[in-house]
Amino acid sequence: MWVLIRYLPLLLGDLVQEDEGKWNCFMTLHEITEILAAPVVSTDLASYLQVLIETHHVKFSQCYPEVKMIPKMHYLVHLPSQIIRCGPLVRSWCIRFEAKLKFAKHIGHRGNFKNICLSIARRHQGQMTYWLNSDYLGDNLEVGPGQSCSVSDLSADLRCSFSRYLDNGAIVAKSNWVKVQGTMYQRGAWVLVKFYQGLPTFGFVCSVLCHCEEVFLWTKVWRTEGRDGHTRTFILSRTSSVCLIRQRELPDHSVMQAVKGDDGNVFLTLKYWVEDTSTS
Repeated sequence: MWVLIRYLPLLLGDLVQEDEGKWNCFMTLHEITEILAAPVVSTDLASYLQVLIETHHVKFSQCYPEVKMIPKMHYLVHLPSQIIRCGPLVRSWCIRFEAKLKFAKHIGHRGNFKNICLSIARRHQGQMTYWLNSDYLGDNLEVGPGQSCSVSDLSADLRCSFSRYLDNGAIVAKSNWVKVQGTMYQRGAWVLVKFYQGLPTFGFVCSVLCHCEEVFLWTKVWRTEGRDGHTRTFILSRTSSVCLIRQRELPDHSVMQAVKGDDGNVFLTLKYWVEDTSTS
């Protein structure tokens, strides 16, 4: 459902009129979802969330007067105060508990029904023993297939960008993909490179390179022309700029996908609300 909310505006946005009330109600819910899923939420943003929730409920009552509000819509009213007290909701959502429960469900369906609780407890204890006595939890980097070369063998632009990090004799690995703490970076993905004049700047990943435990992303930088309020997508245009950035220096670690329009521009939707924290 989360993915559907994010990409439905890209699929249907051009078919809906700008002043359509039901669409505006849905897009308000879209903006609420972005804030609720954000890993960093300021107190000002929590206050703005409270206004959005009130606006959504008013629009919903106007668009669907025959429909009664369900309890979950009432629960939304309490989320801004909960964020202020406990922090971003994504840090305490039930998805991680569901992931933990998945192991127990898998063991429970293995065919041993004599003493399911005992079987789950023993398997869980064995799993935790393995994790605590191995490097499983500390292995945050997974490198895909590729080839190794020295910095001097790279292209001139890439070699020049690497000069502030490594010397020409250093060996780097050009990989098809790299997974850092569960997030996969690969060619063709989009990442948030920086903020410029209050707008995010995105980069198209052309190459993924590794040196020891350091991950570098060679990206083509696209200019952010603005944000389309009708679909809540950023409008990007091509530039000639390129950028080499370390993965740990990204303003946000998430990977995004974009859709190319008929006019050559690219439309990109965020996974969640992202703020420029460097100026705060």
